[in-house]
Formats: sequence, structure tokens, C-alpha cells
Amino acid sequence: MNSQEISLGEFVKQLTLRFTQEGMTMPLRDERPWHMLFYRLKVASYPAGKPSFLEDLLFDWDGPYPRSSELAEYLDALHWTGCLSASNPQYEKVSVNPKVSQLWSALTVDPELNSFMDYVIETAKGHFSGTDDVDAPRLSNAG
Repeated sequence: MNSQEISLGEFVKQLTLRFTQEGMTMPLRDERPWHMLFYRLKVASYPAGKPSFLEDLLFDWDGPYPRSSELAEYLDALHWTGCLSASNPQYEKVSVNPKVSQLWSALTVDPELNSFMDYVIETAKGHFSGTDDVDAPRLSNAG
């Protein structure tokens, strides 16, 4: 799979696998870290391996942070279909079902996309640890 072929869904799957390997907590009820990460990925200048679907991913600013309805729906679907489980008492974080993890791990990722995924993991560490700030888009260049 390369950066031109990968879809939002496949990218999220690969990302959750990497988060699991890194021992990172994946929030469920607080979607803000997911949306902030994907917004930053959309606007980031990355030389190679950036998936093309990010260009078309839409965000709205009707709330306190940018939110993608497509991303939210996909994350919800992964949870409701049992691919991601929230067995902790407050349903605040999710983990990848081990059997599903085996299936998703079978997908091979080309080196360029793999490099981008490494960048995403490092970027996500700030978003998923609660140290992220919201930068509203500028509507004009006027100071």
C-alpha cells in the first residue's frame, strides 16, 4: 500500500496498530486528540509519503477544535463493529482486538508511507498526551 492508494480507513487501522506497538493510549470518548492530529496532518508540509486522502478530508470549526465528521464516523464504526474495544470502566480509551490486529498487520506499507507513519506517531505523542493547543485558521493576513 502506498500514499496514493491508502484510504482514511486503512490509514486509521495502520495508525491504531502503531499506537498499540508504541504503548500509546487511544481515547474513545474524547475525540479531540484524533481530530487535532488529523487536522495537523492535513495542513502539514511533509515532503513525501503524505496520503492523498488528507487533501480531501474536511474539517469544520463549529466547536472548540477542528472536527472531521468522516473521521468521527469511521472511529465510531470501528468501535461498534468490535475492531476497537473499550473494556475499561469509563469507556475512555480503546484497544485493538487481537484477532483484528493480525488481519490488519497483513497489509504491507511501502517505505515512503512507512516513513510518514513514523512522523505521525511522533506527532501523535503530543496530541494524545494532552499537550496540544488549538490554532484556529487565519481568515486574513491582516494583523
